[in-house]
Amino acid sequence: MKKISLLAIVSFLAIPLAANATLLGTGSLDINWSGPTGDGYYLDYDGKVTSSSFGYTTDWEEVFCVSDQNASSGIPTYDFYTITSDLPNYGSLSKAAWIADNWETFNTGGDLDILKGEAQKAIWQIMGLMNNDWVGVSGTDLLIYNAALSETNYVTANWYYAYSPSGGVGTDFQDYLTPTNPVPEPATMLLLGSGLIGLAGLGRKKFVKK
Repeated sequence: MKKISLLAIVSFLAIPLAANATLLGTGSLDINWSGPTGDGYYLDYDGKVTSSSFGYTTDWEEVFCVSDQNASSGIPTYDFYTITSDLPNYGSLSKAAWIADNWETFNTGGDLDILKGEAQKAIWQIMGLMNNDWVGVSGTDLLIYNAALSETNYVTANWYYAYSPSGGVGTDFQDYLTPTNPVPEPATMLLLGSGLIGLAGLGRKKFVKK
């Protein structure tokens, strides 16, 4: 986000991650942002985990911003956590993850980028960022927000919490939800398909020999 509220940042940093939160490892996360926009903020984020200490990498994927710091123009290192109840901000993060899981179900045939922007606004409202009224008095963003609020015992295994700065040292950049099971790259799918075809052919040869 291009705007910063010092009070919100200080409040966020005053609540450190719990020592027993499920830290998976560190990873380098590249972020791009684009329109639509709302109140001067970009609403569509895409992320790519270029490397990690726990075997987690992705191609460019849909991600969601869950904090109000500035995005980095580089590729900083993040701490990646599972979204479990031992995180101090689990209540808000679990609802944000519900939105990340379900935003496409609110599609009425319109532009998916605009719909994702509505979901991003609902997430910022859920996270209580900058005491700003992100959602309007009506509209899809309000529908998504209210639906997320109604989920009181939501558990997800579909998203990681990417937290900056890694190890609490360095510049504090935006935090994100990144997918735990990213969509495979086309080249990866082609390679997998070729391998399966090869195995099928090998199996058939063995069968014929018998």
